[in-house]
Amino acid sequence: MKTKLLFIILLISTIIKAQIPVLNSTMIPNIGDNYTYQIDTIPDHLQNVTAGNGGENVTWDFSNSIAASGDTIVTSYVNPLTVNFNIAFPTSNIATISSDGTPNFYQLDNNGAENLGSVIGGYVFYFSNPLKLLFLPMTYLDNNTDSFAANYPQAPGYLERSGVISAISDGYGTLIMPGNNTYQNVLRIKYTLNIIDNYGGQNIDTLVEEYYDWYGSDITFPILQIGSRITNSSSSTENSTIKYIRIKTAQNLTTNTSNAKENSLLASPNPTNGISYINLPKSNENFQVIVHDMLGKTISKEIATPSSSFPLNLEQLENGIYFVNVSNSNFSSTIKISKQ
Repeated sequence: MKTKLLFIILLISTIIKAQIPVLNSTMIPNIGDNYTYQIDTIPDHLQNVTAGNGGENVTWDFSNSIAASGDTIVTSYVNPLTVNFNIAFPTSNIATISSDGTPNFYQLDNNGAENLGSVIGGYVFYFSNPLKLLFLPMTYLDNNTDSFAANYPQAPGYLERSGVISAISDGYGTLIMPGNNTYQNVLRIKYTLNIIDNYGGQNIDTLVEEYYDWYGSDITFPILQIGSRITNSSSSTENSTIKYIRIKTAQNLTTNTSNAKENSLLASPNPTNGISYINLPKSNENFQVIVHDMLGKTISKEIATPSSSFPLNLEQLENGIYFVNVSNSNFSSTIKISKQ
């Protein structure tokens, strides 16, 4: 009996250890999200930093080799209709504004995220063939490849950019960050971009960028990114190499504290084919419940009285992703619901 019980315990332990994480549409950011990270490009800080090996059940220990010592960048995810030059990106359903004020426009769906372009110095950088930045769904050993093309006004003509991006999930396991913050069931994805810039019909730059992203369970953005960019310019005999790391700040990584639970929304079932029940925080006030589609268009507005849950009926809506904002004078939060 003891032998059988020990076998069952070992079997359960093996199954738990072998759990392979999967990136899916729950990783897509919502309007209202903020991604705060620190970026470090100082060579002395990074000379001994490597991404490490891939594989199954890997432990990546960066507790002593990296530090969040660079500039802090805040990227806010907003409704593209509120951003200047949005008319140039009619298919965008979410945009970002970074700390430096640069807007980027994206199209998100259940298959991932595409960069449609940005506005730099008042000029539109437009992807005629969008750059795929996130492939979904994705799990260990999955790989994807996509091409892209863009143009950018550069007097007296246009800079033309083309290239290929590839993504392969080369490992999963445990990620240990500075401060001994440990994340289980982390999936690592290696991205490689090969870029060619042409101006006036002639090649002026060739760029190769390679970076690794570590994604944690229930954490929308990468916890860690380690990358490098090599530029080979036709006007120079030497290559230019930039190495960088991005570390997501601690406040963005807290997903299991009691405060996070009290101030976040849950919907069940999600995905749904009709009615989804949204948990409501304790309050003496009514809540306004607003449903937006992927383009930011308001679909419906309802009032929810204080209770433990609110039944949201999506039966009459087309299948897709919807953003539901619940708010009153003391609370505001948005949740993403998939109608299938």
